[in-house]
Amino acid sequence: EEKKQEIYDFFEMAKAYASTTKNENFDVRLEAMRDCFENEKRVYIHADELQQLTDIIDFAANLGIKYPVIVGGYDSYLITRRLSDAKIPVMLTRTHSLPENEEDAVDHAYRLPFLLKEGNVKFCLQNEGDMEAMNARNLPFLAGTAMAYGLSEEDAVSAISLWSCQILGIAKRYGSVEKGKSATLFVS
Repeated sequence: EEKKQEIYDFFEMAKAYASTTKNENFDVRLEAMRDCFENEKRVYIHADELQQLTDIIDFAANLGIKYPVIVGGYDSYLITRRLSDAKIPVMLTRTHSLPENEEDAVDHAYRLPFLLKEGNVKFCLQNEGDMEAMNARNLPFLAGTAMAYGLSEEDAVSAISLWSCQILGIAKRYGSVEKGKSATLFVS
């Protein structure tokens, strides 16, 4: 609770700072937070457990954070309605991993994308963690696994392309093949 209050205090201070016009009391830490309240800067919060996830929903609502993003979201399938209503997306990490809890189904991580899709939660698949640059080549396998466990082919591809860009706030230029968007194509 003490650490949580520390975070709340900092964000409240940043929000108050953002509500003022640029002044002589320039604070580089608080200035970096200004766009989280004024524009489209995302606030990425790493969380997996149910209590953490519900705290994030309340935190974002109480502070008026426009674009909170959950990174991880292991238990997010338990509160899809709340996440959907709050419009908080989830960047799923390491969907090719073992269950975190003994009582979880062995295929929990594989089914999670489908469960979020069913719950109308915006999500994407990503490979954060050890050797992530090298493991970027495995993104198609993550999408394929999500398909095998319920996602449509279109949704699985979107989960590693368009939806990722929408969550990052860069979908106007990237994430799909459309006129006017930046594209890099590889043929092998």
